[in-house]
Amino acid sequence: MIRYSRWVTVLILGLMVFATRIAAQITFKQLTTDPSIDRYPLWRTDGSRILFSSNRNSSVANGNDIWDMNPDGSDQRALVEVVVSTPPAWGDSGLGTPKAFIGATGDLIVLETQDFWEVMRVALSTATTFPIVRTVWNGNDMYFTDLLNVPGGQNVTAFALSPNTQTLAWAGYVGGPSQLRTAPFSTLTGQPSNTAGTAILQGSENSQGLAYSPDGTQLVVSLCLGSCISGGNDLYIINASTGAIITPLTSNGGVGLNNTEPTWSPTGQWIAFTSNSAGNNGIWMIRPDGTGLTQITTDQNSNFGSGWSPNGTMLAFTKQDATTGNYDIWLASNVVSSCSTPVRPVPDTVLLGFGQVVGWATEPHNGTDYESALSNAIISVGPGGVIEPPGYTKNDASRFGAISKDPKLDGKGPAIWVKYKLATGAPIYVLYGHTADCPAPPCWNDESTGSGASFHFNCTYTMDWQTKNPISAATIAGFTAPYYLNGKHDEHLHISVFVPNKSCANGTAYCQPPRQGWGYSQPTFPSGEYIDPETFFGNPQYCLVP
Repeated sequence: MIRYSRWVTVLILGLMVFATRIAAQITFKQLTTDPSIDRYPLWRTDGSRILFSSNRNSSVANGNDIWDMNPDGSDQRALVEVVVSTPPAWGDSGLGTPKAFIGATGDLIVLETQDFWEVMRVALSTATTFPIVRTVWNGNDMYFTDLLNVPGGQNVTAFALSPNTQTLAWAGYVGGPSQLRTAPFSTLTGQPSNTAGTAILQGSENSQGLAYSPDGTQLVVSLCLGSCISGGNDLYIINASTGAIITPLTSNGGVGLNNTEPTWSPTGQWIAFTSNSAGNNGIWMIRPDGTGLTQITTDQNSNFGSGWSPNGTMLAFTKQDATTGNYDIWLASNVVSSCSTPVRPVPDTVLLGFGQVVGWATEPHNGTDYESALSNAIISVGPGGVIEPPGYTKNDASRFGAISKDPKLDGKGPAIWVKYKLATGAPIYVLYGHTADCPAPPCWNDESTGSGASFHFNCTYTMDWQTKNPISAATIAGFTAPYYLNGKHDEHLHISVFVPNKSCANGTAYCQPPRQGWGYSQPTFPSGEYIDPETFFGNPQYCLVP
């Protein structure tokens, strides 16, 4: 049973304070070298090409056409051009730099700035030859279709389309401070940008970029809240439906310091953005909960306008050379490792540590117990999990429902075993104890009665996981189930981590965890060893791969 729909996003309020230096494995490659202005890359959704804005064929310095190329910089070609010149004095000002793909359709959303500004759909998918050439100065043509009309004296500074909800969000000046508006993409047929859809945020100033979370429920926006006179732009995560601020991500610290142009990684784990907090413009990234601030570019050039690769490991960006002034597209690879360090599924409150001995147990604790309330959702510790070994995940594991000084009162309960894969290729096993699978309530039927010596344990649990079912990052593995200690409720999460030896099948296969002694045993076996979960979580040595 594959349950990819069970996702939980946890966001913690806070400001960025500490920065992590650039990771040693990041590599950089220059993709364009033309003396024109090449900037603001955008990946195709399948990763096959990178689009970028360029004035190579424009008669004015700020003119923009759209070009594309292979991810290694080869096969650069003009994709969309605006050659009309009406009025003649304006030149072919062409297209603004914001652009977005319409899901997997292959079509594009652009800001056309030739005459009256228009947010338009470009039907790339119907074209058989390139470049597509726009030859009218206003309104629809063979390939361009109006989505929003920008009234005179106003502006659209940024827009984003949620591939999940198919909602378009846009920011623009409406006679003063910015508005942030949203509308179902299918309803946009050329309405005024200042009245179409719904205004979810008003009165903010100087919007400098926005991006949807992968699930479409949140937006990250760059704003001056209040007045830009007293401070620069910062990043905020807001509710995509209401505009309510969920998380202030950055704190710029003063006038002229700005955090702008956010873009959310396809994996949902990182937000890349442009910041001049270290002097010149540079590419940075931060996690959606405000942790993990990382500086990607550290050179003295101006780096800005980044875009994520579909697999979330690379960033294409614009670099303006400090010596020549030239603008080119560069690629940063290995920005995010393809593996993830394991994360605690619940906060760090430890109730019983690894190796501790309690009076009623004859062996030491081979895991760690964490505070977790009844029915609390338990999230996978990382990506790439699968329910294994066969027969280990069950709702009647010995002593996982109740433990007492009188063994006759012990009760059986739920345990979920998940096999993950390390970056080395070796497996590692995680036991989620006192955790019941629950795709839909009721998750258990608890009819236990009495207390102390008269306690009677009577609880049954749901367990629908089947061997080989996948458990990916952020998937709910289960829920904290009823558990009793000496006749009293004592719900918590038990985590054990088992590192197997490659000593089975005559040394050709990794062994499985022990079938007995879950919770309490000596740590070392011929088949492998239990390790302290506190040394497992956050440790790059145990980086997990999808």
